[in-house]
Amino acid sequence: MNYFQINQKLSIHAIRRPLLQILVLAISVIAVPYTYAGTIFYNAISPTDSDANSGISTANQYTSAVDGGNSGGPDRVVNGITLYALSGNGQTSAADNCTLTALSGSLANGGGSAASIQADGTLREILSSMTFNNGVADNSQQEIVLDPASLEAGTTYDLRVYVCNASGQNRQVNLAFAGDGQAPVETGFFNEDDATTSAGGFTDPNQAYDINYRYTWDGESTPGITITQKSGSAPFCLYALTN
Repeated sequence: MNYFQINQKLSIHAIRRPLLQILVLAISVIAVPYTYAGTIFYNAISPTDSDANSGISTANQYTSAVDGGNSGGPDRVVNGITLYALSGNGQTSAADNCTLTALSGSLANGGGSAASIQADGTLREILSSMTFNNGVADNSQQEIVLDPASLEAGTTYDLRVYVCNASGQNRQVNLAFAGDGQAPVETGFFNEDDATTSAGGFTDPNQAYDINYRYTWDGESTPGITITQKSGSAPFCLYALTN
């Protein structure tokens, strides 16, 4: 898999993963001394055999695996890993050690298969549903936080947010990742419905991908993401996350 890496000096969907090797998923690596700041990677997902190329695997141990907007069916499973349904309801929703909060407005569910979703298999189903916040003004925010009780201090995690074009709108958002006690790592504003506007170097606007924040938990911070949306009428959509 090719990684497009943004190196930043910082201080701040989690995957437990071997040192050799992001919907939201979180995977932990072997515990190591904390010596570096968090880093963001962008990972393309193949439009065919998407489940196998999603980065979701039983080779990792997940502290959180969440399927945003799944309000009408059973929990979905990718490569033996269950992504627990997180349905938008009120201002706060939670699933599998992950809490999503709308700092203004209220959370709602949306979805439906779209030709612009370049993925197949179960991952396509996951990317066809989402949560978003309704009735908000420009520069409104959502927060995603992980339960610190599910993490181990000094362990390195990959917090992955899955992104696709499921609406064809201009969802300008900025994601600020935190978790290592240092300053947040930000993506800068990009259009969630146009992959070429991200820092991933993608050439196809419909490319499905994940944004992976790799951090070593300091044992005190509350890891998570603060999302700022430029337009209240085109809010951030949460499809899936792992840690």
